[in-house]
Amino acid sequence: QPRLRAGPGGPARPVRAFQVDGPGRALLLSAAGPAPLVPGGLAPIPLVDLRPYGTVVRHYAARCVALRVDGRPVGKLSRPVVALLDTGLTCAVVSGSLAAELAGRRGGGFPRDPEAWTSLAVDLDRGPRAAPQRLCASAESAGIFFATAVDERSLYGAEGAGGGEAS
Repeated sequence: QPRLRAGPGGPARPVRAFQVDGPGRALLLSAAGPAPLVPGGLAPIPLVDLRPYGTVVRHYAARCVALRVDGRPVGKLSRPVVALLDTGLTCAVVSGSLAAELAGRRGGGFPRDPEAWTSLAVDLDRGPRAAPQRLCASAESAGIFFATAVDERSLYGAEGAGGGEAS
């Protein structure tokens, strides 16, 4: 089960629910415990419309500002990265080209096959006035963790309508 950190070094808590404000294009995450994960006054996570990149549906997508694979920071990437939140998925799905980029890094790449990963953390952008929100998932925290790569052409079409690429 994905886990959230309310702030840097804060305790990780399981995600229990999320709420989407469709008209406001914002996402609120909620964790177990007496206090809400996003208390009043903190920015929700803005949603990104991926239809200009060729998707035919509106996904619950948020811009990632940082990634960690197996506890190691990924660093700067060659393209924007977004996280799609789907209530029907119990795994992490990454684009094949992102997995290949990480595997090809000098100085010790990441395993090319995401199925060899043991954890994934994404820091989601909450806007200029709020710290990013980290979502974490690992075999250690959830008892099971599975990641796989997918050919992004199956998601966005062979070239993408907007000419850009997101992972």
